Amino acid sequence: MKHNAIRLRLTKSEVTRLSELGHVEETIDFGPDLGGGFTYVLRIDPDEERVTARFGSGIIAVYLPVSAAESWIKTDQTGIESAQPVGNGDELNLIIEKDFACFNPRPGEDQSDNFSNPNSDTSC
Repeated sequence: MKHNAIRLRLTKSEVTRLSELGHVEETIDFGPDLGGGFTYVLRIDPDEERVTARFGSGIIAVYLPVSAAESWIKTDQTGIESAQPVGNGDELNLIIEKDFACFNPRPGEDQSDNFSNPNSDTSC
């Protein structure tokens, strides 16, 4: 989390699902005693001209224009960055990235579905 920013990192299979289905989504379940779940969605939207985000009913939805999504999915482009005005001169930063394998994996973390890291001389 970072102030006024949404950052989504997608694995290879998630990028494939986005390409095939036009959306990917995940839900974090807090359980019934803690308010239920929180869902985030990334959707390709032919009506959008720029990356946008909306929030309501426990769902954060990020929308990608078709041209931006196709370019990102089909090339070695690593990410898409955009800023959405939110009023009072503030912006919501929107970042969608391919999830790269770290050179120093964290214990217990499965990176088998991550993209190969293009920066072989650095670690995450």
